[in-house]
Amino acid sequence: MKRFFLFLGAALMVYSCGKQLSPQEKLTVNDAAIDEIISQMTLEEKVEMLHSKTNMSSAGVERLGIADMHYADGPFGIREEGVPNGFQPAGWKLDSATYFPTGSALAATWSKELAYKYGTGMGKEARLRGKDVILGPAVNIQRLPVGGRTY
Repeated sequence: MKRFFLFLGAALMVYSCGKQLSPQEKLTVNDAAIDEIISQMTLEEKVEMLHSKTNMSSAGVERLGIADMHYADGPFGIREEGVPNGFQPAGWKLDSATYFPTGSALAATWSKELAYKYGTGMGKEARLRGKDVILGPAVNIQRLPVGGRTY
């Protein structure tokens, strides 16, 4: 038994000393598997993934195990849950959302650390709500004060 634990410890040490992936390599580690899945998709399936299934989702491809993608919208963070296929809050008693500063307010801080924490916080809240994609940010030169997304 002692030999087993010595072997296990040595194996763990050798494994932990393996090549560390660069940030770029971490982003591309699944590229071959993704390319294989895409090669199995029909043109119609690819097109279906490019537009909305509902206000806040796009269709997946069930036969290939690709789930629908669910979006989060809102310039100040991840919205509370809305009514099905709508933008109005569902009115759940125990639902609330974190209001983050707008992107322009964050940019005004010139803080990379704060920007990282901001993105991490929004990402965690999105995942907890089952969202796959966060829409935004909005960039525009507004000429009318009544135009949308002028914050």
